[in-house]
Amino acid sequence: AVSAGKVEDTRRVLIDQVKRLITELETATDFYEQPWTSYEECLARARYFKAYIEDKDGWRLLNRAGEGFSSEKEVQLAFGLVWCNTDFDINREPNNGRGPVDYKASFGAGVKSLIEFKLASNRSLRRNLERQVPIYESANQTDRSVKVIVFYTAQDCARVEQILAELGLLGDEAIVLIDARSDNK
Repeated sequence: AVSAGKVEDTRRVLIDQVKRLITELETATDFYEQPWTSYEECLARARYFKAYIEDKDGWRLLNRAGEGFSSEKEVQLAFGLVWCNTDFDINREPNNGRGPVDYKASFGAGVKSLIEFKLASNRSLRRNLERQVPIYESANQTDRSVKVIVFYTAQDCARVEQILAELGLLGDEAIVLIDARSDNK
């Protein structure tokens, strides 16, 4: 009974909600008809995911009884569901020699961009922003990437903003902060 309940919860969250998301994208926007670069598409999808989480009760997808997901992988999987109806080749966790980046969007060898997800609670967040993403860019022969940081508490939000300010990245368009808190909705 417990297992069946977990399966039903997963089906509801990962299938039913995503079907609504895709239908909304198809009917209410021209989201799937944009002629753009891989970077623009990565950024637009990250921004849409942000709006869905923050403004359309999508935070419920990233929270279970007020608790955030236990790993980045579940957030990545949820984000992966917005990747449909695209001409770009989307790969999750490709490893081109220096470790797996979360997503790579490409159109041939010359047009490629990366998306890296981090939870704000990650103790290595500063180091990852400083070093990890540039390593992935080099390994994938691109200089275009989007960094998505998900936070579940006001304290984590403040910590992220402090780190970004110290690194001179506050306000950088390539960094998408997602407020997945359950206490401010």
